[in-house]
Amino acid sequence: MPTEKPRVTFTVSKETLSKIDDYRFSSKAKNQSQAIISLLERALDDFAPKNEKAPSVSDEAMEVAAAYDGADPVIQFGVRKLLDLDVPEIRMVARGSRVKCLSGKPDAKEIDEAIRETPSET
Repeated sequence: MPTEKPRVTFTVSKETLSKIDDYRFSSKAKNQSQAIISLLERALDDFAPKNEKAPSVSDEAMEVAAAYDGADPVIQFGVRKLLDLDVPEIRMVARGSRVKCLSGKPDAKEIDEAIRETPSET
């Protein structure tokens, strides 16, 4: 039965032909051509570029994590306390490098007062 598919002819060593035949019998391919095509498809799949998923954590987040890991334990404690605050409460934390520390979970009035009490560095 004729085919319109392109034909390829190549020469292999006896050792390679023996491996192809071993694969043919182990994979139960109908003939040598099917075994060779199967091997080529598997090899080409391994060669094809993989569509990798985007990382679940951004590069910026990884930089922040690395900076945190390298920070002094007192700074790490401060960061953990800061993260315990609600988002509107975070605005009080710093002016430049001067920080007013609040204990517990302050309300908005305490935060505004801390901002006023913390001098700017200008």
